[in-house]
Parts: sequence; structure tokens; C-alpha cells
Amino acid sequence: MEDMTGYVPLPYSSRHFLIAYAAGPELLRRRRGSLQEAVGTSEVLDEDFEQDIIELNDSALAQAGIPPVPPGFVWFLRLPPGVHDSDGLWTRLDELAHPVIERLGGGNFESETAVLNAYRGIMQRLYADGAA
Repeated sequence: MEDMTGYVPLPYSSRHFLIAYAAGPELLRRRRGSLQEAVGTSEVLDEDFEQDIIELNDSALAQAGIPPVPPGFVWFLRLPPGVHDSDGLWTRLDELAHPVIERLGGGNFESETAVLNAYRGIMQRLYADGAA
């Protein structure tokens, strides 16, 4: 199994996959796993519910021009310099993203493509500057 040291699991949501897409493939890893594991639940997901989750996620990503997430994997995002865990990553990302997202409409986006482009800049800054 591939070493995932320095990587954190990516929550299975369209927003997190948009962030991962903006980060670029060089910062991602994946390993085989179930949707149940990717979602992070101990509950057994029935096939209809799994399909609903996948369709909702892929539909939201399509609005930003992002292809569907390949099924059967758990995804991981590399930690940026100076960040040591998942909580630190999402906290720092929220700090960087908040003012940018507010300028884009604070969640009432006219264009998911604009959000994707904003996150590209945010991720570039996060990984270039580290936690500074």
C-alpha cells in the first residue's frame, strides 16, 4: 500500500473535490476504497443512497466544468508546508478562502467556474507560502 504520510483524507463532497481539482494532480493521491469509507461513515450505504451521493457530487462538479470523480477510491490531499494535520489544513484554507469567496458573493455564486479559478489562486498561495 502506498505511503500516505504527509497527506490527509479528502472529505467526499463537491466543494472538497473542487478544491482538490484546483490544487492539481501533483498534490493528490488515491487508493482503492468504498464510498462508505470515502464519506467517512460507519453506516452501511445502500446502493440507491450511494448513487444519489455520487450523482449529487458529480452534478455540482459539472457546474464548474470538472469531470466526475472516478468511483472506487478514497482521495488524499498533500499537506502544505507548515501544516501538520487535517484540521490545520482546512482552518488555513478557510482563512485564505473566506475573503475571496465573500468577494464572489459569499456563497451565492453566479459561476462555479469563478469559484474554481479563485481556489486555484488560493491553493497556489497556500502551497507556495505554506502556513505563513
